[in-house]
Amino acid sequence: MRKLICGVLSALCISTVFANNKGCYAGIKIDKSVADAVKWYRNSAEQRALYHQVFNTALNYVTLNKDDKKPWGVVLDIDETTLDNSWYYKQCGETTSSENEFSRYVVLPEKSTALPGVKNFTCAIKKMGGYVTMLSNRDGSYAYDGKNVLTSTVNNLKAQGVCFDQVVLADRADAKNPSDKNPRFEAVQNGTCNTKLMVCSNVLPAHKVVAYFGDNIQDFPKLFQAKMISKSKDDEAYSTFANGFFILTNPMYGSWQDNKFM
Repeated sequence: MRKLICGVLSALCISTVFANNKGCYAGIKIDKSVADAVKWYRNSAEQRALYHQVFNTALNYVTLNKDDKKPWGVVLDIDETTLDNSWYYKQCGETTSSENEFSRYVVLPEKSTALPGVKNFTCAIKKMGGYVTMLSNRDGSYAYDGKNVLTSTVNNLKAQGVCFDQVVLADRADAKNPSDKNPRFEAVQNGTCNTKLMVCSNVLPAHKVVAYFGDNIQDFPKLFQAKMISKSKDDEAYSTFANGFFILTNPMYGSWQDNKFM
């Protein structure tokens, strides 16, 4: 799940202007601490190992918990769960400061790459007979210069060899709370698509979701950052992880940035 960095960490951001011929918007330069996070994300063996660990563990879980007598599937977030957008942060030395800028400069170029393990995992799910839904807070209502976010997202996923059956995005033009994924989670399970709240590539039959994947605590049904961080470190609420919920590491941005630094 993608969340804007500089709106939250304004004290850590430095204003600067970059040439648009690099494919960057003229805006905000990330500070050294965020640059180190981007470096870890792009250039550490630990990042690769963690992604493979999560998807390998999840595949075992799904194999044991799917019910072949009923339709079933999995739901994955896109940004920093399925596709790696860190190319933009490295190339431009900055992060986007609005959804429109993210859509135009990160999504529409279709340059993001598949993250470690995700191609093997999604294609294995398809071979086992499960549905794969890509569910994201990307703005499905955005279009610019003849291109739109939904089409670019579908094209990027296909080009990277990710196996999927459906893409469900936010509708930031009409939805009152477009960052809340819960209506979309319900739509996937019920086999519907409320066009006033979301943008869907297509609609699948109703099915049970066996596993959810994300890099943000809010990529999971009914979980919210403020509530989860207020719980004790060993609270039972965290027991769902590795048991249907599978979270990936993203040190670059997220809802955690709103938390108090103690």
